[in-house]
Amino acid sequence: MAALVPDSCLARIVSWLRDPADVENAALVCRRWRYTVETYRELCWRGVSPGVRALPTERSNTTLFVWGSGLYYMLGMPTTEDRLVPVELSFFRNRKIRQVASGGFCSAVLLDTGSLYVFGDNSFHQHAVEAPEVVPGITLVSRGKVASMNFGFAYLIVRLFSGSLVSWGTTEFGTLLHDGQQPTLDSTRVHPSSQPSSSFALRKGSLPCDIPKQLLQGHVLTQISCGDTMVMAVADDGIVVAWGSNAAGRLGIGLTEQTTFGVVRVQRLPAGIKQVACGGAHTLALASSGAVYSWGSGGCSSITPSLAVTGGPARLGHGEHCTHFASSEAYPCLPFPLQIEGVPPVAEVACGQWHSFVVADGAHGGVFAFGGNSFGQCGLDTAGAPVYLPTRVTALDGLSLRHPGGIHGGRLHSAAVTADGHLYTFGRGPALGTGVGVSTSQPTPTLVSALQPFVVEQLALGKFVSLAVVSHRK
Repeated sequence: MAALVPDSCLARIVSWLRDPADVENAALVCRRWRYTVETYRELCWRGVSPGVRALPTERSNTTLFVWGSGLYYMLGMPTTEDRLVPVELSFFRNRKIRQVASGGFCSAVLLDTGSLYVFGDNSFHQHAVEAPEVVPGITLVSRGKVASMNFGFAYLIVRLFSGSLVSWGTTEFGTLLHDGQQPTLDSTRVHPSSQPSSSFALRKGSLPCDIPKQLLQGHVLTQISCGDTMVMAVADDGIVVAWGSNAAGRLGIGLTEQTTFGVVRVQRLPAGIKQVACGGAHTLALASSGAVYSWGSGGCSSITPSLAVTGGPARLGHGEHCTHFASSEAYPCLPFPLQIEGVPPVAEVACGQWHSFVVADGAHGGVFAFGGNSFGQCGLDTAGAPVYLPTRVTALDGLSLRHPGGIHGGRLHSAAVTADGHLYTFGRGPALGTGVGVSTSQPTPTLVSALQPFVVEQLALGKFVSLAVVSHRK
């Protein structure tokens, strides 16, 4: 294990990392304590203090398993066949994978080397290439430049090792913060080699461009979370800023108008926010005190116009008839953050498309779920009616979950990862990948038997697919 870095060194190193001219000084200190500058940048970006826990100096070789819908080649294979059981994507075998993420119909894999790969739909330039909207195979977006990434429905925001933020994808909701006129990354089709499978027909999309620093208004962002059409970010001073579409109060600024905004500060939050998590159109924020706040849309989606599926305002965790709800397009919403009552102090939050989770801290324990539950994605042993208030997921009580990263939400499915790397899924199939080879829904957390020989290191749940980074169990 790597050595812990004294707090006396941490602040100095963080300040150096904000000034590229002093990276060499930071590197000297980092080498002394057996950390890399890239590790520090990643930790600062995610808002994690290196003094909290040690990190391995060398990550084991890993591989990637995928399952779910094969539509738009979302599984990275030269076929559109669905996979009900996790299957290895051999292109990433024995790679050191740093991060995986999944958006609407597209996914991304980031290696320790800083190389970023994308596969799936390209309707909005998600592959960062001017290629057909249906692209079989995998695209190398950047070689050796990317430190971390975030995926929205049809757009990506990445941070480079240089510290710059770069974004690309759909331009329709203001989530990119640039005009798309000066591309900065060179992308290459790498696997498999194939000819375009459809006529060139891109929608409103942009190639990768730098986000101008002046638009961030001096904020140093330590963590970013992307919703379908909005972006939330925690700054180093503990405030939350947002940009993108404000439809149904998604930006938390007290307004419900369907207007696109640049960077704005989310209102009515306490100082010291340490984590944000975005669902499709709602957000949870975790304060240093352990209190949790929610805001955003409680309405339906144009993709699934049914309150029975989306759970309506249940995803916000304030009950069915909260007096603070506003009305937007005939559906309830919260245009400003409101503290969720009835849960113990919280250590972590997570959002699915239309449902939410909070994980109580170690002294209290337990996972609480609320929101849409039409396919059992809340893990409460039943499927059907929305869960309007935080409800303990007792089926997970006997499991020691990983922290952080023990609970994940997808579109209509969810997953839990144990401390020893076993994966349990629940909700709608086939994205569950439970290993039993059926696409029926599972309202109770079920072990993914196909991955039992492995340790699940990382997990990403998309709208229709799931990705697991695994290493061999010793």
